[in-house]
Amino acid sequence: MNWIDTNTLITICTCAIGLTQFILWKHIAKVKAYEAEKGKNLATKEDIAGITKEIESVKASYNESLERHKMELQKEFEKTKYIINLCNTIDMSLTQLIAEAIKSDIDPEYDDRNIAYTAKGIYDFLHIHQARYGGNKVLDKLKDISFEIAKLLESDYPHISYDYKKIYIATLNEAASLFLLKFN
Repeated sequence: MNWIDTNTLITICTCAIGLTQFILWKHIAKVKAYEAEKGKNLATKEDIAGITKEIESVKASYNESLERHKMELQKEFEKTKYIINLCNTIDMSLTQLIAEAIKSDIDPEYDDRNIAYTAKGIYDFLHIHQARYGGNKVLDKLKDISFEIAKLLESDYPHISYDYKKIYIATLNEAASLFLLKFN
């Protein structure tokens, strides 16, 4: 009986050890699987963080580039606006000179000195602003006629022939029509 009890005891101990080993190995496998899955999730979170950081970097770079482009466009717009205003001012000055010249023809003074002075002003203006107005046939013609009339100021008694004055006034009117609005 002693012997049977020892066998039984050994069997019970062997079963207990086997069961303990089984539970222990199962727990180790479970912990190992959990750690592996946790590692995957951690790697995925790190990957997501890296991708997010990369996206934010690209986004910041794009926004910076966009702002630089906006500033360049704003500078170009301001430059263009300045040039347009400058050209409008120059055109306005020429229009005033043309209007004065047309008005001087109405003056009943006999020696045509007023017309000659306004012609000199127009010639000087068109000569100075050759870069803007050069190449325009009407204004080139006005410049040439104005030069010829302005040369009369060198004489003591400036007189413009009726036909030449008529051509000059017609050219002034044609030049003025370049700057006036067209009504249909």
